[in-house]
Order: sequence, then structure tokens, then C-alpha cells
Amino acid sequence: MKKDDFNIAVQDNVLTLEGKRTFEHVENGHGRYHYSERASGTFYRRFLLSTAVKAEQIAATYKHGVLEVHLPQAAEAQPKRRAVQASS
Repeated sequence: MKKDDFNIAVQDNVLTLEGKRTFEHVENGHGRYHYSERASGTFYRRFLLSTAVKAEQIAATYKHGVLEVHLPQAAEAQPKRRAVQASS
């Protein structure tokens, strides 16, 4: 597969990965026969995200057959710390 065969989207805290795979195998039997096989198909996976992400900052890389997706957390999803006040 190529990097252009993938489509990544986030909507309502759901990450959707879509892709299309094509495969073609051609075999020539030294003039006696010619064999050709084609296969293709689409796929998708959906993941429910536990926290909000910055959709405009999603980054993905595809290298050596591995798709890696980076989802930065939105500011409202990051924990907020509060100082403990001493009582008198």
C-alpha cells in the first residue's frame, strides 16, 4: 500500500481509518500461457477516543508497512492541577 491509499478522520471522538488495497500478480509461462490475478478491497476501522483531540494537528506516517497516527490531546482534555490551601 501507499500513503495515498489511506484516509484518516476524527468526528465526535471517533477516529476512522479507511484504506483501499490493490494487488496484481502476473505470471508468464514462457509463451505457453499467461496468468493474471487481481484483488482489491476497501477496509475501515473505527476507534472510540477516550479524550478530545486536536483534529487539525493529527499527524500520520506510513513506513515499512506500518501506519502510525499521532493524536495530540485538546487543552480541555488535559488534567488541571489545583494547589492545596492550608487551613488555619
